[in-house]
Amino acid sequence: MANHIGCASLKAPFQYLGLLVGQNMYRISIWKDIVAKVVARLYKWKVALVSSGMGDFSVSSTRSFIDLKSLPSSPSSTNWCKLVPINVNVFAWRLALDKLPTWSNLANRGLDVLSIQCPLCDSDIENIDHLFFNCHLSKVPYLQVSIWWNLDDIVIDSFDDWVSWFAFFRIYGEAKSWLEGVFFSLWWHIWDFENAQIFANSGPRAAVLFDNFVTQTFYWCMTRANKNINWVGWLQNPQLAICS
Repeated sequence: MANHIGCASLKAPFQYLGLLVGQNMYRISIWKDIVAKVVARLYKWKVALVSSGMGDFSVSSTRSFIDLKSLPSSPSSTNWCKLVPINVNVFAWRLALDKLPTWSNLANRGLDVLSIQCPLCDSDIENIDHLFFNCHLSKVPYLQVSIWWNLDDIVIDSFDDWVSWFAFFRIYGEAKSWLEGVFFSLWWHIWDFENAQIFANSGPRAAVLFDNFVTQTFYWCMTRANKNINWVGWLQNPQLAICS
């Protein structure tokens, strides 16, 4: 048949991609070359893992190796706050890595945007540090949080500033975890407010931003902490309400 269609005929067994084809595959000896090639490939992979500091070959070490090569990293760590939803934690993590789609980030990635100015104040470039820490919209809630939680004035200009401030900040008992959830929630609500201003036909008023944020944070934290916090106490003295 091969002669009729102009192809050369082969006799089994023959080599294909360096392996014999057409042998009696029920014999263990036939698989030796194939096994040897797979083992050689795995050995090279193991050497790469060990040289990268990931240790001996295992599923977990392989996953860590892939994450190390593919996931972004940040010099400042982001804690996982159990008092707010997962999507809010992921949002805070992306904020820490400067991976949110701000206008400046979109422009840096080559997207054609009309303007990289902050759509809320139009006074500076919209990047992470400006939107969440320096825009007049975000400055006011930080002052309100300071008064609400009976803190000294919070003066921070970037996420790294917040990390340093929060690391050295001393507060009684479990209230610090709640305060971390408060900040995660605040950033989420600032982002949500900005998107509503840009994409909704009629965005919410800035005056209700803080009220909505305080209410939503209360229900998020209370349900996940499985703790009955008095609403009036939450409004008047959250530290006392949490630790009582």
